[in-house]
Amino acid sequence: MTYWLYDVAEHHRQQPEAFAIPREEERYNMQPADIVSVGFVPENGESPEFMWMRVELARGEGRYIGILLEKPKTVHGLDANNRIEFSAENILEIYIEDGDPRWFDDTKLAMVSGHVVSHGGWPGRLMRIPPMAPEYSGWFIYTGEEPPEYIRDFGNFVSKPLAEMVQQYPNLRSILATPVGSDWRWDAAAAEYRK
Repeated sequence: MTYWLYDVAEHHRQQPEAFAIPREEERYNMQPADIVSVGFVPENGESPEFMWMRVELARGEGRYIGILLEKPKTVHGLDANNRIEFSAENILEIYIEDGDPRWFDDTKLAMVSGHVVSHGGWPGRLMRIPPMAPEYSGWFIYTGEEPPEYIRDFGNFVSKPLAEMVQQYPNLRSILATPVGSDWRWDAAAAEYRK
Protein backbone atom coordinates (compact mmCIF):
# COMPACT_ATOMS: atom_id res chain seq x y z
CA MET A 1 0.00 0.00 0.00
CA THR A 2 1.85 3.05 -1.28
CA TYR A 3 0.24 6.45 -1.63
CA TRP A 4 0.65 9.95 -0.38
CA LEU A 5 -1.88 12.54 0.66
CA TYR A 6 -2.47 15.43 -1.68
CA ASP A 7 -1.42 18.86 -0.38
CA VAL A 8 -4.51 20.85 -1.36
CA ALA A 9 -3.26 23.89 0.58
CA GLU A 10 -0.19 24.12 -1.66
CA HIS A 11 -2.35 23.71 -4.78
CA HIS A 12 -4.57 26.51 -3.45
CA ARG A 13 -1.56 28.77 -2.84
CA GLN A 14 -0.47 28.26 -6.45
CA GLN A 15 -3.96 28.88 -7.89
CA PRO A 16 -5.88 30.76 -5.16
CA GLU A 17 -8.69 32.06 -7.34
CA ALA A 18 -9.32 28.87 -9.32
CA PHE A 19 -8.76 26.15 -6.70
CA ALA A 20 -10.78 26.75 -3.54
CA ILE A 21 -10.51 25.09 -0.14
CA PRO A 22 -12.10 25.89 3.24
CA ARG A 23 -10.54 28.74 5.18
CA GLU A 24 -7.52 27.87 7.32
CA GLU A 25 -9.43 28.57 10.55
CA GLU A 26 -11.98 25.87 9.62
CA ARG A 27 -9.41 23.32 8.46
CA TYR A 28 -7.43 23.68 11.69
CA ASN A 29 -10.47 23.29 13.93
CA MET A 30 -12.21 20.12 12.77
CA GLN A 31 -13.94 18.07 15.44
CA PRO A 32 -14.65 14.34 15.83
CA ALA A 33 -17.59 13.29 13.61
CA ASP A 34 -16.89 16.05 11.04
CA ILE A 35 -16.71 14.67 7.51
CA VAL A 36 -14.02 15.91 5.13
CA SER A 37 -12.73 15.16 1.65
CA VAL A 38 -9.04 14.22 1.43
CA GLY A 39 -7.01 13.47 -1.71
CA PHE A 40 -5.03 10.25 -2.08
CA VAL A 41 -2.35 10.06 -4.77
CA PRO A 42 -1.54 6.49 -5.86
CA GLU A 43 2.08 5.36 -6.12
CA ASN A 44 2.00 5.62 -9.92
CA GLY A 45 1.50 9.38 -9.51
CA GLU A 46 -1.89 9.56 -11.22
CA SER A 47 -4.29 12.36 -10.34
CA PRO A 48 -5.47 12.36 -6.74
CA GLU A 49 -8.66 10.55 -5.82
CA PHE A 50 -10.67 12.50 -3.29
CA MET A 51 -12.36 10.38 -0.63
CA TRP A 52 -14.69 11.21 2.24
CA MET A 53 -13.39 10.60 5.75
CA ARG A 54 -14.93 11.01 9.19
CA VAL A 55 -12.68 12.69 11.76
CA GLU A 56 -12.18 10.27 14.64
CA LEU A 57 -9.53 12.14 16.62
CA ALA A 58 -8.39 15.77 16.53
CA ARG A 59 -4.77 15.75 17.69
CA GLY A 60 -4.25 19.53 17.72
CA GLU A 61 -2.33 21.86 15.41
CA GLY A 62 -4.39 20.72 12.42
CA ARG A 63 -3.53 17.02 12.73
CA TYR A 64 -6.24 14.36 12.61
CA ILE A 65 -6.96 10.67 12.47
CA GLY A 66 -9.92 9.78 10.34
CA ILE A 67 -11.91 6.78 9.16
CA LEU A 68 -12.13 6.25 5.41
CA LEU A 69 -15.83 6.12 4.46
CA GLU A 70 -15.40 4.54 1.04
CA LYS A 71 -13.03 2.28 -0.86
CA PRO A 72 -10.66 4.10 -3.22
CA LYS A 73 -10.70 3.02 -6.86
CA THR A 74 -7.10 3.93 -7.68
CA VAL A 75 -5.23 3.37 -4.39
CA HIS A 76 -4.87 -0.37 -3.88
CA GLY A 77 -4.66 -1.73 -0.37
CA LEU A 78 -6.95 0.87 1.17
CA ASP A 79 -10.50 0.06 2.12
CA ALA A 80 -13.48 1.65 3.83
CA ASN A 81 -13.01 1.87 7.61
CA ASN A 82 -9.21 2.18 7.39
CA ARG A 83 -7.77 4.71 9.83
CA ILE A 84 -5.72 7.41 8.13
CA GLU A 85 -3.64 10.19 9.63
CA PHE A 86 -3.99 13.49 7.76
CA SER A 87 -3.65 17.22 8.32
CA ALA A 88 -5.42 20.50 7.64
CA GLU A 89 -3.24 20.82 4.53
CA ASN A 90 -5.03 17.81 3.02
CA ILE A 91 -8.66 18.95 3.49
CA LEU A 92 -10.31 19.85 0.20
CA GLU A 93 -13.90 20.10 1.39
CA ILE A 94 -16.02 19.86 4.53
CA TYR A 95 -19.34 18.04 4.25
CA ILE A 96 -22.11 20.31 5.45
CA GLU A 97 -25.77 19.36 5.41
CA ASP A 98 -28.98 21.31 5.88
CA GLY A 99 -29.45 22.05 9.59
CA ASP A 100 -25.72 22.53 10.23
CA PRO A 101 -24.97 26.18 11.14
CA ARG A 102 -22.33 26.18 8.38
CA TRP A 103 -24.92 25.31 5.70
CA PHE A 104 -26.23 28.00 3.35
CA ASP A 105 -29.09 27.98 0.87
CA ASP A 106 -27.45 28.48 -2.52
CA THR A 107 -30.82 29.11 -4.20
CA LYS A 108 -31.02 32.50 -2.45
CA LEU A 109 -29.98 35.64 -4.32
CA ALA A 110 -27.06 37.97 -3.75
CA MET A 111 -26.72 41.55 -4.93
CA VAL A 112 -23.61 41.62 -7.11
CA SER A 113 -21.78 44.72 -8.31
CA GLY A 114 -21.70 45.42 -12.03
CA HIS A 115 -17.91 45.66 -11.63
CA VAL A 116 -17.95 41.92 -10.83
CA VAL A 117 -20.74 40.84 -13.20
CA SER A 118 -19.96 42.92 -16.29
CA HIS A 119 -16.30 43.81 -15.92
CA GLY A 120 -14.91 40.56 -14.50
CA GLY A 121 -13.68 42.13 -11.27
CA TRP A 122 -12.66 39.78 -8.44
CA PRO A 123 -15.20 39.73 -5.56
CA GLY A 124 -12.85 41.35 -3.07
CA ARG A 125 -15.43 42.36 -0.48
CA LEU A 126 -18.62 40.71 0.78
CA MET A 127 -21.05 42.13 3.32
CA ARG A 128 -24.21 40.55 4.66
CA ILE A 129 -27.14 42.70 5.73
CA PRO A 130 -30.70 41.70 6.69
CA PRO A 131 -32.30 40.40 3.46
CA MET A 132 -34.74 42.72 1.72
CA ALA A 133 -37.09 39.86 0.73
CA PRO A 134 -37.34 36.08 1.42
CA GLU A 135 -35.61 35.15 -1.85
CA TYR A 136 -32.52 37.18 -0.92
CA SER A 137 -29.57 36.04 1.21
CA GLY A 138 -28.55 39.52 2.34
CA TRP A 139 -25.13 39.20 0.66
CA PHE A 140 -23.66 42.12 -1.26
CA ILE A 141 -20.73 41.06 -3.43
CA TYR A 142 -18.42 43.67 -4.93
CA THR A 143 -14.77 44.30 -5.73
CA GLY A 144 -14.18 46.60 -2.77
CA GLU A 145 -12.79 49.28 -5.07
CA GLU A 146 -16.12 50.83 -6.03
CA PRO A 147 -16.59 54.41 -4.80
CA PRO A 148 -19.19 54.98 -2.05
CA GLU A 149 -21.64 56.68 -4.42
CA TYR A 150 -21.55 53.61 -6.69
CA ILE A 151 -22.36 51.29 -3.78
CA ARG A 152 -25.25 53.45 -2.55
CA ASP A 153 -27.03 53.09 -5.92
CA PHE A 154 -28.76 49.67 -6.05
CA GLY A 155 -29.04 50.16 -9.82
CA ASN A 156 -25.35 49.26 -9.99
CA PHE A 157 -26.05 45.78 -8.61
CA VAL A 158 -27.56 42.68 -10.24
CA SER A 159 -29.43 39.87 -8.43
CA LYS A 160 -27.60 36.55 -8.88
CA PRO A 161 -28.19 33.12 -7.29
CA LEU A 162 -25.49 32.19 -4.78
CA ALA A 163 -25.05 28.85 -6.60
CA GLU A 164 -24.07 30.70 -9.77
CA MET A 165 -21.63 32.92 -7.90
CA VAL A 166 -20.01 29.94 -6.13
CA GLN A 167 -19.63 28.14 -9.44
CA GLN A 168 -17.80 31.14 -10.88
CA TYR A 169 -15.89 32.04 -7.68
CA PRO A 170 -15.52 28.84 -5.58
CA ASN A 171 -13.81 30.65 -2.67
CA LEU A 172 -17.13 32.28 -1.80
CA ARG A 173 -18.31 28.93 -0.40
CA SER A 174 -15.95 29.37 2.56
CA ILE A 175 -17.87 32.35 3.98
CA LEU A 176 -21.48 32.30 2.75
CA ALA A 177 -22.81 30.57 5.89
CA THR A 178 -21.62 33.42 8.11
CA PRO A 179 -24.37 35.54 9.71
CA VAL A 180 -25.88 38.93 9.01
CA GLY A 181 -23.33 41.57 9.99
CA SER A 182 -20.43 39.68 8.39
CA ASP A 183 -17.94 41.76 6.41
CA TRP A 184 -15.21 39.91 4.52
CA ARG A 185 -12.31 41.08 2.37
CA TRP A 186 -10.11 38.99 0.11
CA ASP A 187 -6.58 38.75 1.52
CA ALA A 188 -4.38 37.94 -1.48
CA ALA A 189 -1.34 37.13 0.70
CA ALA A 190 -3.33 34.60 2.75
CA ALA A 191 -5.30 33.47 -0.34
CA GLU A 192 -8.60 33.55 1.57
CA TYR A 193 -11.32 35.85 2.84
CA ARG A 194 -10.61 37.50 6.18
CA LYS A 195 -12.60 39.82 8.47
